[in-house]
Amino acid sequence: MVRSIDSKEARMLVDMGKVLILDVRTPYENADARIKNSILIPLNELESRLGEIPKDRPILVYCRSGSRSLYAANLLEKHGFRDVLNLKEGIINCPFECLD
Repeated sequence: MVRSIDSKEARMLVDMGKVLILDVRTPYENADARIKNSILIPLNELESRLGEIPKDRPILVYCRSGSRSLYAANLLEKHGFRDVLNLKEGIINCPFECLD
């Protein structure tokens, strides 16, 4: 089951380098602001690009507000990814320091 976490917990995991950070927003949204070191795979491309995502570490999925990322996180779990986290508040509530 996907676990949704808040921005404080996400920030801690990001700072520790323990997660792969997956942005499922559009390229336009990503160009505006993004979490440092995240990879962009828009939600509408996710299923066809699953092979680009490693299964050997936790994945933190984010979008603007948390709804697309929850859908994406559930999709990842459906395809065998076991340690998937959803940033429930989305990037709009991400601490400024984690943004690129």
